[in-house]
Formats: sequence, structure tokens, C-alpha cells
Amino acid sequence: MSLIADKALYYLRSRLLNSENDINLDRIACALIKAWLIREDEWKGGTNNMQFGLNENHPSTAYHAGRMMAVLGDLQQSALGDVGSGIVQRYYAAASTTPALVLGRLIRTAQYHLNKLEGKGLSIWYEKQMASIAEKMGESIPATMTLEEQSLFALGYYQQKAAMMAGK
Repeated sequence: MSLIADKALYYLRSRLLNSENDINLDRIACALIKAWLIREDEWKGGTNNMQFGLNENHPSTAYHAGRMMAVLGDLQQSALGDVGSGIVQRYYAAASTTPALVLGRLIRTAQYHLNKLEGKGLSIWYEKQMASIAEKMGESIPATMTLEEQSLFALGYYQQKAAMMAGK
């Protein structure tokens, strides 16, 4: 079954790398990843933490790291417009496998993007989003992620994107 998750993750990464923007939600690939994660939880005898849509209280740091990536990508888009190859296209693959190496740098860059936003309200909204997600991530970011954590990262990313697009 991990072959399915592996191929779905590869497919999502390749779509992100080859797209002009990151609004590329692929529901089938996300559904396959979610099904795999639910099955993995059942096999391990754990509790199913999956729900429909965004789960702001998910226990996984990897899930919230994906959410953070989505917010950072949206922030860059709002601040700079279409930049061609943005942070999602450049850093998604690295962030989904080695988030401790990437997310700190991207959050530092986000401070410049916050300063470029027109209107104080939007800047405050993004800062609240980032702070809320950072609080859920806890005190440490994983140095590397397993296939299951990479799947949770992808779900967090796409569910956060869907929630932000629904708000617009």
C-alpha cells in the first residue's frame, strides 16, 4: 500500500514543480494519500485523526508543517504577485522531506513579504495564521520525515490551500 502513497506524493510534487502557480489541487491524489493514512492508522491500532477538510487540531507536526508551507506560499503570492517559480515550486519537495532545514529560512523570508503587503489588516491576518500554526507544531520540527509524515505534510498543505481558497 505504501506504493500508492509514494506515487501520489511523487505526482503531487511533480505537478507543483511544473506549474506556474500552486493552486493545483488534485483531489484524487490527496484522497489516495488520505486513504493510505487511514489504513496505516488502522493497521497500527491507532485512532483515526482524519476528518473532512482542514483539521487545525491535528496532532502531527508534519501536518502543520504542510499547513505552514501553504500559508507561506499564499503570503508570497499576495505580497509579490506572480513571480514565476515561487517558494512552493522551489522548496516544497525539500520542506516535505527535511522541514527543519527549510521552514526556518522560509519563515524568515516571510517577514519581508509581510512588509510588502498593502494594508495592515492583511499583514496581521497572515501573522496570526503563521503564529497559530507554529503553536500547533510544538517546540521541534522534524529533521527528516517518513513516508507517512510526508503524506501528512501533503494533506496539511492541500487542506490549508483549500480552506484559504474557500475563504476568498
